[in-house]
Amino acid sequence: MSLAHLLARQARTSPDTLALFNGTEPWATHAQWAQRSAALAQRLSAAGLQPGDRVVLFMRNHPRYLELLWGAWWAGLAVVPVNAKLHPAEVEWIIDNAQARWAFVTSDVAPRALAGLDRQIDIESPEADALLAPLPAGALPDPHDSAPGDMAWLFYTSGTTGRPKGVMLTHRNLMTMGLCYFVDVDPVDRGDAIVYAAPLSHGCGLYAIPHLMAGARHVVPASGGVEPAELFALGQALGPLSTFAAPTIVKRLVDHAEAHGLGPADAARAFKTIVYGGAPMYLADIRRALRVMGPRFVQIYGQGETPMVGTALSRRHIADAAHPDHAARLASVGVREGWLWTGDLGSMDAHGFLTLKDRSKDLIISGGSNIYPREVEEVLLTAPGVAEVAVVGAPDPEWGEVVVAFVVAAPGQAGDAAALDAHCLARIARFKRPKRYVFVDALPKNNYGKVLKTELRQRAAQSENPA
Repeated sequence: MSLAHLLARQARTSPDTLALFNGTEPWATHAQWAQRSAALAQRLSAAGLQPGDRVVLFMRNHPRYLELLWGAWWAGLAVVPVNAKLHPAEVEWIIDNAQARWAFVTSDVAPRALAGLDRQIDIESPEADALLAPLPAGALPDPHDSAPGDMAWLFYTSGTTGRPKGVMLTHRNLMTMGLCYFVDVDPVDRGDAIVYAAPLSHGCGLYAIPHLMAGARHVVPASGGVEPAELFALGQALGPLSTFAAPTIVKRLVDHAEAHGLGPADAARAFKTIVYGGAPMYLADIRRALRVMGPRFVQIYGQGETPMVGTALSRRHIADAAHPDHAARLASVGVREGWLWTGDLGSMDAHGFLTLKDRSKDLIISGGSNIYPREVEEVLLTAPGVAEVAVVGAPDPEWGEVVVAFVVAAPGQAGDAAALDAHCLARIARFKRPKRYVFVDALPKNNYGKVLKTELRQRAAQSENPA
């Protein structure tokens, strides 16, 4: 069974149920979604695309994103969703590497023609309207009978160092992921709604699979992105939402709630579940999120190759403040079965909870001692006046490496290196404390909220006082 059969099944069993929303506006029922995707599949095949061919999606979040995904799978094609913030030249490298033939784009993301394609289509053009126009009334054509091992999604890693790598995800792989979601992450009911605020080209797009399995609703914010006020309003209008959020997005939601006097009861009316992952969640930040928004958080840890989940920290574990190991569990990424080589460094307790220390490439070795940047970051984030921080190593002729902290001060606060140094000395070993503090307006991040530590290491190595 291919992923396309999930949509065909919902079109048969609940054809008139609203499935896609553009903001609060209904976009399509299950039947309409299936009709558009099936029609697209027929026209792609008629235009010469063959099962196994790759189709690039280089666009902002849009309800048609989901119609295109399932239309490609209906035709037996593989999708190549691409980060909407990449430079066209970077996308052209992916097109060549993936040997993609067609691309669907939005003009704001792709203002010019991309090289290396047979055809490029603006999804808001009359050409796209014609491709997605429903077929004449009648039974839906059967999806292409893709084999379980056929590639469905060619996922290009975020590429924080070097060229991105194409991860080949099969129909079986994604189907299994969807089924495991209900057990490991969150049960989904037919009346639920998933909102796509993070980029659909990344892990966020994978959430469509379990939610389609359950017959839930799919909501794309009218803004196409993360606007906390909009997300709270959508939740109030459509019922509590589920969503995936990088820790930076969780922080924005919590900031908004706190600034507008919203408490756990208000958050419960807007959000059912907020799954966070993709970057470290600091202990102070999740404790604040629980205080302000209540027990609606689940953590996942994984990688593109998994995909989605390698471990999960359940809502129950996150909310169980009375447990004697609660703080340690909050700092962990949950329970892990078996093993997976990721390049991360961590430790596992007697109950199977995995706590990450850092990426192996981020480990700092100073004077022969190992220093985990995250440990230092956790301490600095508890200092007054600190909004964000990232710790990296810089080359040093005497020590090999020294610790450098890039700090974003809270609004209205001035950076005070001496105060931060005293804060660290009171809480961690002297050899772990930063030797330099660099105050910056913002930390460099990629489109998925990950801090670009490679860039910070380069800046730290350039001079004794990088700015």
